[in-house]
Amino acid sequence: LNMIRQMLGEHYLVMSLCFEGDGDAPYQSEETFSQYFNELLVDELKYATQKEKLSDWNPQPISSMKELSSIIEEMCEKAGTPILLLIDEVDASKQ
Repeated sequence: LNMIRQMLGEHYLVMSLCFEGDGDAPYQSEETFSQYFNELLVDELKYATQKEKLSDWNPQPISSMKELSSIIEEMCEKAGTPILLLIDEVDASKQ
């Protein structure tokens, strides 16, 4: 994943999320998962390449997958560059 980030970071806003070692709490409900995913996005943005246009982006708290989808759409529009979202260990949760 790091090689993909290096190779494509010049042309894309590359964000990498990992679900490893987070336990079962984030997966208990749609609300907790949506909030958790949103927090991962905000945290990862600190390390993303080509993030200048999103430097002041601060999404509101959310409680559903629909709101999460809206947040991701808003982020894509504001970025002004294609976003590559890498998700690792998505199978870490047994649910």
